[in-house]
Amino acid sequence: MSQLIVLILCELLILLLVRWQKKMASSSQLRIRTYFDTWFSVIYSLIITGLMIRQIYDPFLIDNPGMIVQVAFGMLPALIYLVYVLMLKLIIHPIAYKVFENVDMQSYYASFVYIQEAPGKIDKDWFVRKKVVSFVRMLSFVSMVLLVLVLIMEGITIYQDPMYSSLWFVVVICSYLITYTFALYAGGPVQVQIEDQAKASSVYGEELSNYAKAAEHLRSTFKDALLYFGRVHLEASIVSPEKKIRDLESSIDLSDHALASYFRNEQKSKTLHPDYIQIAQDLTNKKNVLVRHPFYQDLGTYLYVPISESLMEKHKVLILCAGNESVAPLSEWLKGLLDSKSVFQEQWRIRQLEELTPEADVGILPYSKLYDPQVLLKNRAFFEQTELVILLRPSQILTTMQIPLNVLSDLLRKGPVSPVFCILDQNMDRLKDTLSHVLKSRIHSDIAPMQDAEDKYLMIWDAESDFQAIERFERMPRFLGGGIEIGAEAVSADIPSSLWISQSNIPLADIQDTAAKSLRPIAQVMKTEASQLELRNRLPICINPWQMKQKDSGFMIVEDEFGNPFLAASHFASRAKKEVFVNVLADNYLLRDYFVAHADVFLSNPDAIPSLVPDFSKTRRNILLKLILQMMIEPMSEQEVIAELDLVDLHTKDPMNTLLELMHKYTFANEDLFFTTTRKESSYVSAPVITRYLGVYPEKFDQYFKKTLKNTSYLLEDEEAGKNILDSKLFSLIVQNTLPGQYVNYGGRSYIVKSISPVNGVILRRSSDLIDSRKNYRQIRRYHLPDYSTIKPFFSTNVNNFSFNRYELDFTVDTLGYLEMRKRNDFNEAIYHEFHRDNEFHDFQRTYRNKTVLEIRFPAASSEQIYQIAMLLQELLISVLPDGAAYLSILAKRPENFSVKYSSVISDADDIEDHSLLVIEDSDMDLGLLDELENYFFRLMEIVQDCLRWTYESKKTKPEETRDVFEGADLDPSGFEEMTSEEINPEESEISKNSEILENSKNSKTPSIQNQTFSKSGTSISEQTAAENKRSQPNCGRSQSTKNNSEAKGKMNARSEVSDPNTPSKNSIYPKQSEQSETIKKAEGTKKLEKTRKAQSLLREDIEKALNQVPNSPDESEKTTAELTELKSTKNSQPAADTQNVKAKETPNRLAGKQTASTTSKRSASSTASARTGNPKKKKQTQESVKATKEIKGKAGDS
Repeated sequence: MSQLIVLILCELLILLLVRWQKKMASSSQLRIRTYFDTWFSVIYSLIITGLMIRQIYDPFLIDNPGMIVQVAFGMLPALIYLVYVLMLKLIIHPIAYKVFENVDMQSYYASFVYIQEAPGKIDKDWFVRKKVVSFVRMLSFVSMVLLVLVLIMEGITIYQDPMYSSLWFVVVICSYLITYTFALYAGGPVQVQIEDQAKASSVYGEELSNYAKAAEHLRSTFKDALLYFGRVHLEASIVSPEKKIRDLESSIDLSDHALASYFRNEQKSKTLHPDYIQIAQDLTNKKNVLVRHPFYQDLGTYLYVPISESLMEKHKVLILCAGNESVAPLSEWLKGLLDSKSVFQEQWRIRQLEELTPEADVGILPYSKLYDPQVLLKNRAFFEQTELVILLRPSQILTTMQIPLNVLSDLLRKGPVSPVFCILDQNMDRLKDTLSHVLKSRIHSDIAPMQDAEDKYLMIWDAESDFQAIERFERMPRFLGGGIEIGAEAVSADIPSSLWISQSNIPLADIQDTAAKSLRPIAQVMKTEASQLELRNRLPICINPWQMKQKDSGFMIVEDEFGNPFLAASHFASRAKKEVFVNVLADNYLLRDYFVAHADVFLSNPDAIPSLVPDFSKTRRNILLKLILQMMIEPMSEQEVIAELDLVDLHTKDPMNTLLELMHKYTFANEDLFFTTTRKESSYVSAPVITRYLGVYPEKFDQYFKKTLKNTSYLLEDEEAGKNILDSKLFSLIVQNTLPGQYVNYGGRSYIVKSISPVNGVILRRSSDLIDSRKNYRQIRRYHLPDYSTIKPFFSTNVNNFSFNRYELDFTVDTLGYLEMRKRNDFNEAIYHEFHRDNEFHDFQRTYRNKTVLEIRFPAASSEQIYQIAMLLQELLISVLPDGAAYLSILAKRPENFSVKYSSVISDADDIEDHSLLVIEDSDMDLGLLDELENYFFRLMEIVQDCLRWTYESKKTKPEETRDVFEGADLDPSGFEEMTSEEINPEESEISKNSEILENSKNSKTPSIQNQTFSKSGTSISEQTAAENKRSQPNCGRSQSTKNNSEAKGKMNARSEVSDPNTPSKNSIYPKQSEQSETIKKAEGTKKLEKTRKAQSLLREDIEKALNQVPNSPDESEKTTAELTELKSTKNSQPAADTQNVKAKETPNRLAGKQTASTTSKRSASSTASARTGNPKKKKQTQESVKATKEIKGKAGDS
């Protein structure tokens, strides 16, 4: 008995750790492997029974074959034992699972062996701590050896004494069964094995990782929404900080010695990077640093020394961040960083800087507060004591906040110490130069971003697709944004959790709350319990992505807020060290499919098409506005004003007179804006001197600049004034982005804009229950320009026959309304919101005096071609200048055969010269966007050229697999055939004309895009991809039938929107603006409706005649019959009058006449093509068909 007890205890100790050495990847594998003990027991019992039979009946088996019956009878105990084992398993497994799922049991084991990543099932979330990994591996090896020895000893014993083994082997097997079953649930996989690759052990064969399994599942589930799937493996590069630390130790500088000691100690517990050690060294040596890595939590170890050093020297630390929602997590991180390495807890005071700010050692200031002169005035003493300034992602505000940031830089320099700047930002072109000019400081170090994860899975999704179209999500009653659906399917494929990331693109918090109301169907998809806690743990959200910590692995869904899906993926791929799965939800902007088609280029270089930051524009207008804003904080001495005027070559001894001249030239203010005062100031070398100061009256500032330079707050409706300010901007920078009736997102919540005024600010109302789709807006503007043909430009240059002329013009901008669109390019379903000419309308009207305008004259180009190029450049700005696209308008003279609806793509304007583009900065400040566009003009033109060439080649080689880049617009990338009246093949004629214009830019001195960023052996992207695979984009398992149907529908809708100049305004995407009364409009609408019905009646007769005259094939006859049936069923709705300030008119999906013309035009083109290549007998029939359809098309346009 003692031997039995000892053996059972040994097995209990050994087998409790058996599962720890198993490399399990999923719960399904765990369930399969729990049957291992059953098969082991069966085989073991059969072997033992065989040994017993052989020992007892061996003499009789040779001499008497009839004893086989007795042998079979002797094996009966083994079969009985097998039934016993199976019954025992049914009882033990549920008990074991319940025991180890218990919260108390989890807490007990977590204290010494386990760690838990997220609450949930044992086999997915529990891991053995790394500190016991080696111990577990050693015991697993010992356990296997001991188990073999025990089996051998039992075999020998049974062979020698069969009767003794009748009970012994049953006891051993039962003890093994019980202990092993509990060990399966009590143990856990080693965390390193799971998070590195999550692969199965080689003992059980090679299997795909969880991410590969999830990728395949997502591809098959949402195949119609998938644009791209790829996997990138990077070899792990081990960079040792040892050399950098030794250099610090050998330095003669004592501060370097202290740094070396600090990092030598940190090296014991953390992995350090030598490049980031350079950050601490430069900042302690008072050198400015730019770190192209915006995730500040990764840099705490390196920033601690310069922060603590400044605080110990009785200086202040200022941190600038974006948005009020960033203040709390930033403050918490900084507090934890300082307390973790300080002797005294809460030694330093960390506060947000406001109008009434208590004493603070570390001040946090949102960028929006830079517009508020009261905040800057109240914290002036803090700024003068500040030594270290940390800027978090300043690139997102550099477009609109260059002057306020420059004003803050001047305030920081008035103290006894010079500020040291540490900038944490993403990788963008011209960022270093712009920051140097704005902050008036030289940036000494430029640190590269962190490396991406070793294994990166990337999926790019069409954000505008219907993710709820599949059967499992049809029961979802509300819009879930695509992220919930993708995340739920990923969790069902054994992904522990799916993180959805968005800062302002979509209201994540509201969507998560909506999903929590539909727990049961989502839980069924995820195969988890239906609880809100489980939902939030499995599908978490992140509205402040730059505070994310780096982990070993991660599955995330990222909103494309950069206009470049590969750039968005590269930012967040660094959030994992080993393996990361990034899903990008991208809207259908111009270059999206172009990016996808050239994934091989953009995966290795996401910045091949650069994301630009405009440089600081030191113009006389900006100097005037900066001085006015600075005088609102405090009066300025004449010497300070003279020094600022000298920067723009205004050398004067009378600064007041110069300011008045500038004010009359660029603004509408009067002379009573300024005041002068004198102060007697002491001097150490002479008698007291009288200094003259210039200032601005606050009440006059509000009077003259309330619609331009006044700080305007975003406030919640029905709340106490000033208590909940979500954002702040200058009023002149609001209406270009936000208008009444539109939805905006702050802190993951959705708000609708109720009103905008200089007095009350932007009033918002919560709208979480109104979210039904993604929202895209296109503003309808009109620029009233003077005739500048007789005005001489103040600056002009010529490059390769392109003329760049700059004028200073007085003009007015009217915001007539906007289009609300579920899909960015779906003009057919757009809803038009119109503003009436009342007081609110005038708040949205902007008037500029002597505003700089850039004219670009094209050599030998038609008005149609220039207008097309203007549309392409305007759409290109979404990817090139994502934060400045709303403030830059590219105008061209609209040809007569273009629909008026395209003033939502590029705005309409008066008196634009032929053969030229006009580029306008729609802002009172000079934002530097004109300079940026002129500097990069030829590079942008080559991007447009390459995009057109790629689209044309894609349609030419594989038209059935090509997604229409310009879906929903009249623009046809194969040559814009609907834009011209030529009867020849438009794909060959127009593309050659456009290429001639664009080719003129190749000889420019400006570096070409092929030579700089896309170069592979001197060839362009389109040439490379055409030589390799000649594809438009990866198929990715997408249903071709669905894609072809949607493409055909998109093209039909696109052509159906081409409007004739004589077409009634009610048939366009929005009605023409007029001063007529509603009564007159109703009468005209009735007449137009009767005229339209008559035209439709004539059109039906013409179609019937054409169908009778033209002999069609059976397929064509069916198509024509279907088109005629659809035409007859189409109804026109009488226009309704709306007297509200904002009225919405939903455009019909199809205009009957236009659609028929478009459809017959397609048949005509198809017939013409077949006539060229087909047999001669059908040519005559085809020509008659073409002629008939052209006549129909002309009448359709009239209708």
